[in-house]
Amino acid sequence: MAFNKIDKRLIDYLKYEGTKSQSHIINLSHSQLAKEIGTTREVVSKILKQFKLSGIVNLRFKQIELL
Repeated sequence: MAFNKIDKRLIDYLKYEGTKSQSHIINLSHSQLAKEIGTTREVVSKILKQFKLSGIVNLRFKQIELL
């Protein structure tokens, strides 16, 4: 997992968390998510914004909804 591109690691982690909790809503802040996948909050925020523009996720305060 450490050698995958960060955007792939991020989407894989979100999908894993979604299936683990059996929900499309993941309750994590960008900072917590960055710690989990081993990068900075800024990088996570930029990638999540790209995902939002692509229609992959919907962002809320400390929540990420997989679409």
